[in-house]
Parts: sequence; C-alpha cells; structure tokens
Amino acid sequence: MLVLSRRANESIVLSGGIRITVVETGRGRVKLGIDAPRHIRVARDEILSEDQTTLARVGMNDRFIIDCGAHGELTVAASDVLDSIRLADRAGKLQAS
Repeated sequence: MLVLSRRANESIVLSGGIRITVVETGRGRVKLGIDAPRHIRVARDEILSEDQTTLARVGMNDRFIIDCGAHGELTVAASDVLDSIRLADRAGKLQAS
C-alpha cells in the first residue's frame, strides 16, 4: 500500500483520469473529493461489501422483472440495478424471476 501525506486542497492523481483531493480535515475525519470518468464507479468500501453480499445471495446473473405500470414490465440483470435491489432487499420485497 502506498501511503501519502496531503494537506487541504492538495490532490493525488491516479491513472484513468482519477483525481482525489483533500477537501477538508478536522475532528478526526478527512473529507475527500473524487473526480473520475462516469464509467468508473466510486463507492465507499462498506457499500461494495454490501453489493457483493447481495449479489452472492441473489446471483450476479439473476434477472428481475420491474413493474413499470402502464408501460409494462422491464427485465434487468441484478448487476445492472444494485441500488434498487439493495432497497428492495431491505424492504423484504425482493423476488427473483
């Protein structure tokens, strides 16, 4: 692991056009700003762990039917709609097709 020291308003740049800037420090916390291309997902570690747990339970390739009301139904892959799956799972309304 590379460990760097940065002060407020200083940045590090990663390959792929990713820039991480220290926005603010204080009270035992560091606030970071992350600029990345749209195709690169940026998430907190605990969210990624939750996503992996959910996908392991429902299956990465499971397909789900979404009721779109008057527009009919839409079938999507679990990996494409993780946030919605997570919310449905928490509400006890998750049903794989």
